[in-house]
Amino acid sequence: MPTLEQGYALPHAWMVNSKNAADTKWFKNDCSEDRSEDRHEQLGSWNDRHSALIATNLRWSYSPLRFERQSERDQLYDLFSAHVNTWKNETAHLSSLAKMFTHPSYLRIIALGGRSTEVVRLLLEELRSEPDHWFAALKAITGEDPVSHDSDFDSSVEAWLRWGEARRLI
Repeated sequence: MPTLEQGYALPHAWMVNSKNAADTKWFKNDCSEDRSEDRHEQLGSWNDRHSALIATNLRWSYSPLRFERQSERDQLYDLFSAHVNTWKNETAHLSSLAKMFTHPSYLRIIALGGRSTEVVRLLLEELRSEPDHWFAALKAITGEDPVSHDSDFDSSVEAWLRWGEARRLI
């Protein structure tokens, strides 16, 4: 929610009404501006006041919150990104790959792969931009392993990226 210091207008529900309309205070950036009784009489009903405020001072306008349904792809991306960030933050200090691969966020990413093939694409893009130990997740999701057993980290990254390019995933 934006703060008052950012200069956003607040919804009408946040105006402070007293018993006397002349004492009504409207929150503004400093929360101290009083509207005079003449102004209230001049504007009439609340809708008229609100419309006039929009017309006279854009900082006083507001639009109701709009809840747009995210596409499934956007939801998947948001969930994937959240788990990637959690996994990276909580396993950065670990030296044990077994502990990294059994972290709940890593396992949830693998579970997401069972729901959508888009997760493989997201993992490959993540592997390309910020290489990390995504090999076990990719193998678990795809059932394939393009990496030879004697490969080091960099050659494993390259092998998975070639695999993804061959399948036109990246």
